[in-house]
Amino acid sequence: MFFQQNGLRDISLSYAQNYSFTQDLASVSALKRLAGFYLCKEMSWHVVIYTFMGLFPKTKVGYEKILKESVQLAVLSDTRRLIVKTQDESRQIPTLASNLAALKKAHEFSTSLAEDVPYDGEEEEIIFAQSKALIDSVLNLDKDIGAGLYKAFQKGYLDIPFCLHPDNSRLATCAIDELGYLQWVSSGKLPITVKRSKLHSTAVPSLTSQSFLEMLAFNRHKFDTF
Repeated sequence: MFFQQNGLRDISLSYAQNYSFTQDLASVSALKRLAGFYLCKEMSWHVVIYTFMGLFPKTKVGYEKILKESVQLAVLSDTRRLIVKTQDESRQIPTLASNLAALKKAHEFSTSLAEDVPYDGEEEEIIFAQSKALIDSVLNLDKDIGAGLYKAFQKGYLDIPFCLHPDNSRLATCAIDELGYLQWVSSGKLPITVKRSKLHSTAVPSLTSQSFLEMLAFNRHKFDTF
């Protein structure tokens, strides 16, 4: 919306693969609904999905599993573009050959049928409602969206978990539950209602230095275990 206000008419909306395929599907669907709700008809937009950008699986099997999941996320969500990762991702900057291999492997996965995945419609509604509340809080602060964004960070209405930037309040924190869903540990001053969908009833883990390190390695352990 900031770009729209400043004259751009063709943008991409980015989403990075997280820890739960089910929550990712709900998130991408909510993102598309938000774009349709807030962006003007003259605006051309599309979604771009990024294969997981955190601590990457070390094994070939783990790599193929996480890549396949990101490909299936793109296919099932009808997303136009996917930025893939390579098998080199856990240890070095990828080579041209490994990038080409990743593209070929992603294409191979895109032609196979996706496995059955439960769709969490309630989670989509929660994500949509929380996101809309955050957006509306910025819009209500100033007619100029750039100024509104600045004020929102000052007031803590926008607060990015674990971001160390001095303008970030650092009151909002999150954790990964045992099913891989990202959950709020503390919402700080965010103008949202914290809810959890009935599809997963696991408790939100406490946040300690040990649990934080385990969270960082969640997908490595998940996909490298076979």
